[in-house]
Amino acid sequence: MTLHASIDYAAGIGEVFAMLTDPDFQRLKIEATGALNHHVEISHTEQGWQVVGRRTMPTDDAPDAARKMLGETVLVTQTEVWSDASDDSGAREGTLNVKIEGVPLTVTGRMRLEGDDSRTTEVIDAELSSRVPLLGAKIVDAAKPLLLSAIRAERRCGEVWLREH
Repeated sequence: MTLHASIDYAAGIGEVFAMLTDPDFQRLKIEATGALNHHVEISHTEQGWQVVGRRTMPTDDAPDAARKMLGETVLVTQTEVWSDASDDSGAREGTLNVKIEGVPLTVTGRMRLEGDDSRTTEVIDAELSSRVPLLGAKIVDAAKPLLLSAIRAERRCGEVWLREH
């Protein structure tokens, strides 16, 4: 299943990228998803800027059958790797990988920041899949709204962050 989303920000690409790679912003957006606890690591590697967020999430909103299998919480690890800025426009490309411990779900995707000095759009294109016979489609269907909710939380936190910083 494909997930496509975009977030529009009233700030230039450089400012938005600085926000996305700020540990305090990452903590804020993870807390906004309802995480019970979390840890963020940001580093510059040969591949680019790597942002790894690990969060323990409650399974309260999961279907009963899933909650019985998973328990009261799951560990979610989200890894983003952003390229260095392009020379001409400052745009950036990125990859996205989300792993949920104990859940047979694969979330991989591409991201990009595009815009100008005053507006930026973060575009997210991801693929959600599960290879579990008979239940795979249900797992993907249950995960998509949770991922969209996390994207909406990032949008809200980003708008506030950019106004206040």
